[in-house]
Amino acid sequence: MAKNELLTVYRELQPALEKIYVIPDIRRTAARNCYLSLLYKPLDSEAPNISLHSFSFLSPAILLRRLLGEKAVLHHHWFQFHDLRSFLNAIWKIKILMMFRLMGGKIVWTVHNRYPHHRQYRRSNRWLRYLWARLPQRIHVHCPAAAAEMAEILSISPKKFFVHSHPDYPAAALPKADARKQLAALFPQFNFSEKPLFLMFGYIADYKGIWEVIELVKSVSPDIQLLIAGPVKWGNEAYWEKISEAAAGTSNIFLAGDFIPGDQMPVLMSAVDYVLFNYRDILNSGGVVLAKNYQQKIIAPAKGCLKDLSGKNITLFQDESELKQILEKWC
Repeated sequence: MAKNELLTVYRELQPALEKIYVIPDIRRTAARNCYLSLLYKPLDSEAPNISLHSFSFLSPAILLRRLLGEKAVLHHHWFQFHDLRSFLNAIWKIKILMMFRLMGGKIVWTVHNRYPHHRQYRRSNRWLRYLWARLPQRIHVHCPAAAAEMAEILSISPKKFFVHSHPDYPAAALPKADARKQLAALFPQFNFSEKPLFLMFGYIADYKGIWEVIELVKSVSPDIQLLIAGPVKWGNEAYWEKISEAAAGTSNIFLAGDFIPGDQMPVLMSAVDYVLFNYRDILNSGGVVLAKNYQQKIIAPAKGCLKDLSGKNITLFQDESELKQILEKWC
């Protein structure tokens, strides 16, 4: 069994560890993303005597429990704000965790993005993340490349970082022919053909470079199909309109702007020929992990943790011109 670096770090910080606090709430996020559930699932068997408590609102009750001698580690995931409410919540967290640390509390932070993907208050978000990064004793990333990048961005020592790989998503691959039939049934509004089918999936947002791929497919050849599937991310409604206009009138580009339930993911992943990613800015990608677990052919930018990917099913590109050359192979 591979070493669980999370548990190792927790116990280094708190040798008599009794409890792990996780933010945000695991159950609330599981409906849309099971990342947290999968990350902490091994602790059930590896550390059955350590209790796990998860929540989204950081209560000052943890300060009282710390005063009473509780042996706990608090692990926070993500950190950003996009409006007044989330800004006040961020300030509240900083205040509580500063007191928690001054009282001897142990804190771990997982960095998921180089910068917040939304474009609201970018400078303020960067400043707050710079301040926030001083609170945890250790910072979790999913690959060595991420540690090097974030150490420079946050101006902190690389020694503060540790690597624990992204958890694998469950995969239940289907035979290609069966999956294609089921895909046609899932999306009866689309007229799929036998031509190579490329998939871009997940939340629809401008940092994913979807519009650029649509324009490339339109300019390259009608001999490939592109399916874009996933819900529109908050704040990207105008971007959805932009890509909808770009795809209008085409017969080989299909837009499905709805959430894809977990039980439909095997059909989606098994029916396509390639899974394509075109992140403008990325550190980690759960989508790439999922596609890899399905042993799908992956096309992705050589950025963040993705640049360490290798294997016969992996094709990396440096810029849009290289991506165009990859797509032109199907002409």
